[in-house]
Amino acid sequence: MSSSPQVVQPGLEVATPKGDFVKYSNITAAMSPEQERAYNESLNTTGYEHGAYNQSQGQFKGNGGYAAEQPGMEVIEKREKRTICGLATTTFALLVALILVILAAGIGGGVGGTMAVNNAKNSAKSVQNPATVTITATPTTCPIAASATTGPTPSSTSAAATSTSSAIVVPTTGVTFLDCPNLNGQNTIVTLKSTTYTYATTCGQDFAGVDGKSPDIMAVISYSLHDCAQACSSYNRNSGATICKAATFDSRLSNINVNLGTCWLKNTTGAAYVATDAATIAGRAGVILQSVS
Repeated sequence: MSSSPQVVQPGLEVATPKGDFVKYSNITAAMSPEQERAYNESLNTTGYEHGAYNQSQGQFKGNGGYAAEQPGMEVIEKREKRTICGLATTTFALLVALILVILAAGIGGGVGGTMAVNNAKNSAKSVQNPATVTITATPTTCPIAASATTGPTPSSTSAAATSTSSAIVVPTTGVTFLDCPNLNGQNTIVTLKSTTYTYATTCGQDFAGVDGKSPDIMAVISYSLHDCAQACSSYNRNSGATICKAATFDSRLSNINVNLGTCWLKNTTGAAYVATDAATIAGRAGVILQSVS
């Protein structure tokens, strides 16, 4: 084996005059004394001023004590890393992105919160100040106007009355319905509780006084022949005797102001008579009590 020095220092890292670091790898140098002297002479230096191989330390130094390249030596430069504000470039970029995300979230949350508060305030105001709706009901006047010969049937008049929710103003003029002369020879029947009153009906009939005495018991405002017969039946029921023996109904409402009613209860039938003109026959009818059961 050769006795010449051999330098093997893998991974050696030294500083250069520029402040950079170089790393030696795979350093393998075998030099005989003659080669060492020849190499030093080629450098025109002695000792370690410019470069010399230090056999005791296994190092070779040159150029003022800094590492010098030798044959068979590989040099890998270690470049200095770039930094921003003392942080690596990647770390700084991630930090900036995180700050932007936090700012965006804060701004969005603030805007959303403000809108929610405003909506809540508007809802509270609408609850505190509800809209006021005024409903005004106007009474409906339902006059009864029908000719003596034509007009609505009692059933249709009743249906119209029940379909109206407003108050009915009772008419004082016009003509109510009376089915004369078709009522001639028919019975008018009134039932009060369990008592039935039967009346014979004659169109155009009325009753005069006997011996100068008026046959009228009282005047009643009625709007149908049946109501007039019911008034006579109620009078007898309340008095406990058959005092009302007949009644006369007139469909012309003008009698309310002239004769104080449209139905006259009679206490006698002795002077009954029937009108001969068509207008009176159509607008007037008399009932005579036949039986009570």
